[in-house]
Amino acid sequence: LTKQTAAVVLLPLALLAWRGRRWRGLLTLAAAFAIPIVLASIAFGTHDFVHWVFTSNGGYLDARGSFGYVLALGVRQTAWFLLGSAALVVLLPFAWKYRRDDLDLWLWLGSGVLAVAAGFRFFPHYYLQLLPPLTLLAVRGLDTIRPGLRARVLLLAGVVAVVAAVSFLVPAFTNGQTRDTTIALDV
Repeated sequence: LTKQTAAVVLLPLALLAWRGRRWRGLLTLAAAFAIPIVLASIAFGTHDFVHWVFTSNGGYLDARGSFGYVLALGVRQTAWFLLGSAALVVLLPFAWKYRRDDLDLWLWLGSGVLAVAAGFRFFPHYYLQLLPPLTLLAVRGLDTIRPGLRARVLLLAGVVAVVAAVSFLVPAFTNGQTRDTTIALDV
C-alpha cells in the first residue's frame, strides 16, 4: 500500500487469473487487491488514508519546466540499472523465443517499466520491481541456449556482473566515505 505504481502488476496477474479460472479468477484477484486497501483505510481512518495514499500527490505527475532534467535523470538512472543488471539483460534476447509461453513475465516486466517511469521521479529503488521478472526471463533465456553457447554466455554474463559490481563498489571504498556515512555525518 506504500507504492501505488505497484498496482500495474495487476495486468500480468489478471492474465494468470483469467487463464486459471476465467471470471472467478478475476473476481478473486479483485477481492485480494481491494480487501487490504479497505482494511488499511479502516485501520488508519478513511479520510487520512485516502489523503496520504491517493490524493496528496497532486503535483506528482507535474513535470512542467523540468523536462530536460527529468529526461536526463531517467536516462542516467536507467543506464545505471541496466549496467547493474547487465548479466540479466544479456540473456533477455534468448528468452524472446518463448514470449507467448511467458507472456505473464513479459507483461510483468513491461508493467514494471511503466511503473518506474510513472511520476517522472526515477528513484533507484523504483527499479527493484523489475528484478523478479527480469531474473525469471533471464533464466528462461539461459535455459534455451544450447550447451556449447551457454558456457560462453554465462562467462560473458559473469564478466559483466563483476565489472558492474566493481564499478559500484570501488567508489564507495576509495574515498573513505560512502554515501551513507556522508548522510549520517550531515545529520
